[in-house]
Amino acid sequence: MPWLSSASTILTNTPAWNGSTTISPWGNSSHTPTYGETVTVPVNGDNVLSSFSFEIFGAGTPSLSFDAYVQGWSGTATTGSPLFTGAGATLTASGASAYTFSPGVALTAGSTYLLYFSILGLAEPGTNIYSWGATSADTYSGGSFFFTNVDTASPATGSISDLNGATWSTGSCCGVSDLAFSATFTAPAGVPEPGSIGLCLGGISLFAAARSLRRRRPPV
Repeated sequence: MPWLSSASTILTNTPAWNGSTTISPWGNSSHTPTYGETVTVPVNGDNVLSSFSFEIFGAGTPSLSFDAYVQGWSGTATTGSPLFTGAGATLTASGASAYTFSPGVALTAGSTYLLYFSILGLAEPGTNIYSWGATSADTYSGGSFFFTNVDTASPATGSISDLNGATWSTGSCCGVSDLAFSATFTAPAGVPEPGSIGLCLGGISLFAAARSLRRRRPPV
Protein backbone atom coordinates (compact mmCIF):
# COMPACT_ATOMS: atom_id res chain seq x y z
CA MET A 1 0.00 0.00 0.00
CA PRO A 2 1.54 3.40 -0.98
CA TRP A 3 1.99 6.03 1.70
CA LEU A 4 1.73 9.47 0.18
CA SER A 5 1.54 13.03 1.48
CA SER A 6 -1.13 15.39 0.26
CA ALA A 7 -0.35 18.02 -2.35
CA SER A 8 1.86 20.78 -0.99
CA THR A 9 0.65 24.23 0.04
CA ILE A 10 2.83 27.09 -1.18
CA LEU A 11 2.67 30.48 0.49
CA THR A 12 4.33 33.09 -1.71
CA ASN A 13 4.06 36.67 -2.83
CA THR A 14 6.86 36.47 -5.38
CA PRO A 15 4.43 36.72 -8.35
CA ALA A 16 3.30 40.09 -6.94
CA TRP A 17 6.87 41.37 -6.62
CA ASN A 18 7.99 43.63 -9.48
CA GLY A 19 11.55 42.30 -9.37
CA SER A 20 13.14 45.64 -8.54
CA THR A 21 11.65 47.03 -5.29
CA THR A 22 13.98 46.29 -2.37
CA ILE A 23 14.64 46.97 1.30
CA SER A 24 18.21 47.66 2.46
CA PRO A 25 20.86 47.79 3.83
CA TRP A 26 21.66 44.34 5.18
CA GLY A 27 25.03 43.10 6.41
CA ASN A 28 28.31 44.37 7.95
CA SER A 29 28.78 46.43 11.09
CA SER A 30 26.83 49.50 9.98
CA HIS A 31 23.81 47.75 8.48
CA THR A 32 20.84 45.84 9.91
CA PRO A 33 22.01 42.25 10.54
CA THR A 34 18.67 40.40 10.70
CA TYR A 35 15.67 40.40 8.32
CA GLY A 36 12.63 38.10 8.30
CA GLU A 37 8.98 37.46 7.40
CA THR A 38 6.24 36.00 9.57
CA VAL A 39 4.07 33.23 8.07
CA THR A 40 0.93 31.47 9.27
CA VAL A 41 0.92 27.67 9.01
CA PRO A 42 -1.93 26.24 6.86
CA VAL A 43 -4.76 24.42 8.63
CA ASN A 44 -5.42 21.91 5.81
CA GLY A 45 -3.05 19.25 7.15
CA ASP A 46 0.06 20.58 5.38
CA ASN A 47 1.99 21.68 8.47
CA VAL A 48 5.56 20.55 7.69
CA LEU A 49 7.71 23.44 6.49
CA SER A 50 9.66 21.67 3.76
CA SER A 51 11.38 24.74 2.31
CA PHE A 52 11.48 28.52 2.32
CA SER A 53 13.34 31.18 0.36
CA PHE A 54 13.94 34.91 0.10
CA GLU A 55 14.96 36.99 -2.91
CA ILE A 56 18.23 38.79 -2.17
CA PHE A 57 20.36 41.10 -4.28
CA GLY A 58 24.04 40.26 -3.98
CA ALA A 59 26.79 42.79 -4.33
CA GLY A 60 29.43 40.52 -5.79
CA THR A 61 32.64 40.44 -3.75
CA PRO A 62 33.29 40.30 -0.87
CA SER A 63 30.84 37.48 -0.19
CA LEU A 64 28.38 37.52 2.70
CA SER A 65 27.93 34.54 5.04
CA PHE A 66 24.63 34.17 6.85
CA ASP A 67 22.47 31.66 8.72
CA ALA A 68 18.76 30.88 8.35
CA TYR A 69 16.31 30.35 11.21
CA VAL A 70 12.72 29.33 11.97
CA GLN A 71 11.37 30.42 15.33
CA GLY A 72 8.12 30.89 17.23
CA TRP A 73 6.52 34.33 17.14
CA SER A 74 4.60 36.27 19.80
CA GLY A 75 3.43 39.07 17.52
CA THR A 76 6.34 41.37 18.33
CA ALA A 77 9.24 39.07 19.18
CA THR A 78 10.65 35.57 18.72
CA THR A 79 9.79 32.94 21.31
CA GLY A 80 11.71 29.90 22.54
CA SER A 81 14.77 28.53 20.78
CA PRO A 82 15.09 28.30 16.98
CA LEU A 83 13.26 25.26 15.61
CA PHE A 84 15.63 25.19 12.65
CA THR A 85 19.09 26.58 11.96
CA GLY A 86 20.56 26.49 8.48
CA ALA A 87 24.22 27.38 8.87
CA GLY A 88 26.97 28.33 6.49
CA ALA A 89 25.12 29.88 3.55
CA THR A 90 27.03 32.32 1.36
CA LEU A 91 25.74 35.12 -0.83
CA THR A 92 28.14 35.93 -3.65
CA ALA A 93 26.35 36.54 -6.93
CA SER A 94 25.39 39.98 -8.15
CA GLY A 95 21.73 40.65 -8.89
CA ALA A 96 18.66 38.94 -7.45
CA SER A 97 18.71 35.27 -6.47
CA ALA A 98 16.40 33.08 -4.39
CA TYR A 99 18.22 31.63 -1.37
CA THR A 100 16.45 28.47 -0.23
CA PHE A 101 16.58 26.30 2.90
CA SER A 102 14.82 23.00 3.62
CA PRO A 103 13.93 22.71 7.34
CA GLY A 104 11.54 19.75 7.20
CA VAL A 105 10.10 20.76 10.59
CA ALA A 106 6.52 20.15 11.71
CA LEU A 107 4.85 23.33 12.94
CA THR A 108 1.53 23.99 14.67
CA ALA A 109 -1.34 24.53 12.24
CA GLY A 110 -2.78 28.04 12.39
CA SER A 111 0.17 29.42 14.38
CA THR A 112 2.56 32.15 13.22
CA TYR A 113 6.33 31.73 12.94
CA LEU A 114 9.22 33.94 11.89
CA LEU A 115 11.46 32.85 9.02
CA TYR A 116 14.65 34.91 8.99
CA PHE A 117 18.27 35.29 7.88
CA SER A 118 20.96 36.77 10.11
CA ILE A 119 24.71 37.47 10.04
CA LEU A 120 25.00 37.50 13.85
CA GLY A 121 28.08 35.63 15.04
CA LEU A 122 29.64 35.57 11.58
CA ALA A 123 32.52 37.44 9.97
CA GLU A 124 31.60 40.87 8.67
CA PRO A 125 31.69 41.19 4.88
CA GLY A 126 33.20 44.61 4.37
CA THR A 127 31.26 47.62 3.10
CA ASN A 128 29.02 46.21 0.35
CA ILE A 129 25.29 46.84 0.72
CA TYR A 130 23.00 43.85 0.26
CA SER A 131 19.26 44.28 -0.30
CA TRP A 132 16.13 42.12 -0.24
CA GLY A 133 13.25 41.91 -2.67
CA ALA A 134 10.17 43.49 -1.07
CA THR A 135 6.69 44.83 -1.73
CA SER A 136 5.23 48.09 -0.48
CA ALA A 137 1.68 46.72 -0.74
CA ASP A 138 0.38 44.02 1.62
CA THR A 139 0.86 41.08 -0.74
CA TYR A 140 0.68 38.36 1.95
CA SER A 141 -2.15 38.61 4.48
CA GLY A 142 -0.77 35.91 6.80
CA GLY A 143 2.34 37.79 7.90
CA SER A 144 4.66 40.79 7.51
CA PHE A 145 8.26 41.92 7.14
CA PHE A 146 10.17 42.37 10.41
CA PHE A 147 13.75 43.31 11.22
CA THR A 148 15.93 43.95 14.27
CA ASN A 149 19.00 46.12 14.77
CA VAL A 150 20.21 44.15 17.80
CA ASP A 151 24.04 43.90 17.58
CA THR A 152 24.21 46.12 14.48
CA ALA A 153 27.44 47.70 15.71
CA SER A 154 29.15 44.34 16.24
CA PRO A 155 27.34 41.48 14.49
CA ALA A 156 30.44 39.28 14.40
CA THR A 157 30.54 39.11 18.20
CA GLY A 158 26.76 38.91 18.61
CA SER A 159 24.56 35.80 18.65
CA ILE A 160 20.99 34.74 18.04
CA SER A 161 20.49 34.39 21.79
CA ASP A 162 20.87 38.19 21.99
CA LEU A 163 17.50 38.44 20.20
CA ASN A 164 15.64 36.77 23.08
CA GLY A 165 13.11 39.25 24.39
CA ALA A 166 14.02 41.89 21.81
CA THR A 167 11.13 43.65 20.10
CA TRP A 168 11.37 43.54 16.32
CA SER A 169 10.50 46.51 14.10
CA THR A 170 7.97 46.37 11.27
CA GLY A 171 8.58 47.47 7.73
CA SER A 172 6.03 50.28 8.12
CA CYS A 173 8.92 52.56 9.05
CA CYS A 174 10.45 51.98 5.61
CA GLY A 175 7.38 51.71 3.40
CA VAL A 176 7.69 47.91 3.07
CA SER A 177 4.93 45.46 3.96
CA ASP A 178 6.37 42.07 2.92
CA LEU A 179 9.61 40.54 1.74
CA ALA A 180 9.59 38.64 -1.55
CA PHE A 181 9.40 35.09 -0.19
CA SER A 182 8.12 31.57 -0.73
CA ALA A 183 7.33 28.87 1.86
CA THR A 184 6.26 25.33 0.97
CA PHE A 185 4.30 23.18 3.43
CA THR A 186 3.55 19.48 3.08
CA ALA A 187 1.66 16.85 5.10
CA PRO A 188 3.60 14.75 7.64
CA ALA A 189 5.14 11.56 6.28
CA GLY A 190 3.24 8.34 6.97
CA VAL A 191 -0.21 9.67 6.10
CA PRO A 192 -1.84 7.09 3.80
CA GLU A 193 -3.42 8.24 0.57
CA PRO A 194 -7.24 8.29 1.06
CA GLY A 195 -7.80 6.03 -1.95
CA SER A 196 -5.32 3.52 -0.58
CA ILE A 197 -7.24 3.33 2.68
CA GLY A 198 -10.37 2.47 0.74
CA LEU A 199 -8.60 -0.20 -1.29
CA CYS A 200 -7.11 -1.71 1.84
CA LEU A 201 -10.46 -1.84 3.62
CA GLY A 202 -12.10 -3.23 0.49
CA GLY A 203 -9.52 -6.01 0.35
CA ILE A 204 -10.17 -6.90 3.97
CA SER A 205 -13.93 -7.06 3.30
CA LEU A 206 -13.48 -9.35 0.25
CA PHE A 207 -11.19 -11.65 2.21
CA ALA A 208 -13.71 -11.89 5.04
CA ALA A 209 -16.56 -12.63 2.58
CA ALA A 210 -14.59 -15.39 0.85
CA ARG A 211 -13.70 -16.95 4.18
CA SER A 212 -17.36 -16.90 5.21
CA LEU A 213 -18.44 -18.63 1.98
CA ARG A 214 -15.89 -21.39 2.49
CA ARG A 215 -17.30 -22.04 5.95
CA ARG A 216 -20.88 -22.31 4.62
CA ARG A 217 -20.09 -24.77 1.75
CA PRO A 218 -21.76 -28.15 2.51
CA PRO A 219 -19.52 -31.19 2.71
CA VAL A 220 -19.45 -33.47 -0.34
